[in-house]
Amino acid sequence: VVDTPSSAEFDAIVSSTSTLQSLVTTPTPSPTNSAYQFSEKIIAARGNSSYLEAAGTGYLSVPAKDHRSRCAEFGRFAEYANTVTGEEGECTLYTAEIASECETSLFSGQRFGNNLWVGKTPSAVPSDTSTYALVSLSAVWIYDSSTGQYSYAGNTEVPSPVYSSSSCTCERALHSVVYTLNHTATGNIVAASAEVILTTVTADDTSSCTTASSKAQFITRYYLSDSNTASPTISPSTDAPVVSATTSSPTNTPTSSPSVATSSPTTNPTTTSTSSSSTRALEPLPKSGNPGYRVNFPVLAGNLATDSNTSNSAIERYIEGLIMLGHTSTGTCTTISETTRSRQAVKFGLTNMVGCKLQLSLTDLESICTSGLQSYFNTSVTYVGQWGNSSFLDTSQWRQVSFDAYDASAGVWGGSTTRTCTGLLNTVHWQFLTKREGSVYNPQTQILSARVKYGTNTWRFLGTNDTYSQDFMVFATAEFFEYEGSASVNSPKAPPLFPKLPHDTLYPLYTDGN
Repeated sequence: VVDTPSSAEFDAIVSSTSTLQSLVTTPTPSPTNSAYQFSEKIIAARGNSSYLEAAGTGYLSVPAKDHRSRCAEFGRFAEYANTVTGEEGECTLYTAEIASECETSLFSGQRFGNNLWVGKTPSAVPSDTSTYALVSLSAVWIYDSSTGQYSYAGNTEVPSPVYSSSSCTCERALHSVVYTLNHTATGNIVAASAEVILTTVTADDTSSCTTASSKAQFITRYYLSDSNTASPTISPSTDAPVVSATTSSPTNTPTSSPSVATSSPTTNPTTTSTSSSSTRALEPLPKSGNPGYRVNFPVLAGNLATDSNTSNSAIERYIEGLIMLGHTSTGTCTTISETTRSRQAVKFGLTNMVGCKLQLSLTDLESICTSGLQSYFNTSVTYVGQWGNSSFLDTSQWRQVSFDAYDASAGVWGGSTTRTCTGLLNTVHWQFLTKREGSVYNPQTQILSARVKYGTNTWRFLGTNDTYSQDFMVFATAEFFEYEGSASVNSPKAPPLFPKLPHDTLYPLYTDGN
């Protein structure tokens, strides 16, 4: 028998084993320093001296490997370093349709060398172009893989890739990028440059002209502004550029952002009826165990409902189980009440994190900073099933969810100057404390306690055009923690060595009762 642990015990277990709370961060810069600190992400924007807008997530992307070694564009960002050595690595650019994707952003080096700016300090804002330094294009080179030679292609702009149907090749595809950032000893960036190398990528099978892959390298170097050390460059007469000699340790980043995990049931979240005339007819409902929960089955969820005529209480149960977050097929957040949405359910025993994006203009950000994001989180669920077969007719088989207290989910709007919403609640953490009970040969797992914790972040609008839409991330996580407690094992007494006989078994002799 195990008593429900206290809140303090729950906190101690979570703090020692949780892996998600510290990982959830919104990829939107919220700088507070007037100079870059070591390992702080470099701010980036695109545009010209008159107009800038945030580049991607607002940071300088240094693509990194994903789990398949393919380039993930937002897998890594340049981080300030006061030494020459910075980020460097290699990943694979891959396409299943070279004909249609050659001239898209996948193989293009333009976004790494054209109209790119970096923030001089982490407090740089696109509305003030003087706080940014232009990433000048030092050189563009064309690498011939068949001869190993490099030919100079100017330093005005990075040309776009071109597909050749006759040879099944993507010409002027991205091969390597070298960023050089010059900074002061105090952490201010004063100049930046990019050197881009292009090459020709051939389809894996020239008869079908479909799949193609190519290695790409990304390097960032940091130099003191008063240093005479030259930036890594390639001379037109050099057979082997510095890039080849300095990229021995692979590092990372693909060309597509990670997809939001999706789950798209065909039905809307439905609840069971609690009227006295129909509840017993609805008793056969999907279970997640018998009685204990089975791993990867939905966590039962619902709300308490009371019949006004009979005062009987029951759980208004959600057929899909506990839903964390809703989103469309493109990853855009949807409110829980919307019917056309994908839904991520909490599966028992599985640590999970799901995110979605909100595309907000400056006006939208100000509005949502005032109203908050409650409609996107499924915090209306107040009960979860203690067991995998908890009956909605028996409220004692359900555990009430404890919600973390907060003053308001809305943030504090900093005004049109800072364009910043501070302290906005954008993350929900579902935490479950579980315990195994019953026979040691077939233990049954139950939920002892469930609670919701919140996380806040600072959202900052980086564009200068009020109608420009910027992506902001919303997250929900679920974690399960096993409670050891002080459970007792009830074992039956060992049987006597000899059976106890009736007192008159040996009549006319009698036993003394012992």
